[in-house]
Amino acid sequence: MLPGIYSAANGMDAAQRQQEIIARNLAHAQMPGFRRLVPYFDSNGDDVSASDFAGSKSNNQAIDFTPGGLMQTGAPLDFAISGDGFFTIEGPNGPLFTRNGVFQISPEGQLVTTDGLPVAAEQGVITFPQNADLSKLAVGQDGRLSLNNIPLGKLKLVSVANPQNFELVGATLMALPDGDSVLPMEGTLLQGVREQSNVHPVQELVTMIAAMRQHEAAQRSMTALSRAVERHQDLSGGQ
Repeated sequence: MLPGIYSAANGMDAAQRQQEIIARNLAHAQMPGFRRLVPYFDSNGDDVSASDFAGSKSNNQAIDFTPGGLMQTGAPLDFAISGDGFFTIEGPNGPLFTRNGVFQISPEGQLVTTDGLPVAAEQGVITFPQNADLSKLAVGQDGRLSLNNIPLGKLKLVSVANPQNFELVGATLMALPDGDSVLPMEGTLLQGVREQSNVHPVQELVTMIAAMRQHEAAQRSMTALSRAVERHQDLSGGQ
């Protein structure tokens, strides 16, 4: 009977973790480049498998790398990668990677993320001249930037051999463990386009309802088993 209680407790815990993941997905449904999370469960029967999703399988969650939709914005500093690839960001503790290509220019003239982190180039970072006319910015599919036909540099765009090793750093930034290498980007760069998140709110809400029912069912099972244990103890005189 005790194994049944443990199984019910595991079911409640799995449903609770799934609710937390869904809440995170919904909170970032409008964030460009966001990759939804899915519960990753082991093969011991505790939960269902998330093998349909490629991604990090740490902390009982996996990153779904399904591409998000592309939205035309016309903004000169909105970039998106069509196909396989990631932007490289100069993080405080090493390189970070993202699919969020919504950038801006810092007061120092550097191309940065909305959080102010420099966007990495093949050599250093991209720096714009003061009062640059961004309507003259040209971007090649390989990441080469030029302004008024003057080269500014080439964005460091990469592919990752094993994206399952990514570790989340914030909402859309990811890091690779030491020793993992990157490859040249296999996709193409688009300008004036944002990649949307791959979260489908209706799908997430349906999954949330299913998780709530799973939690309720596991809770009812635990209550019934607990009462059965109490009755057994009463009948056996506590032995």
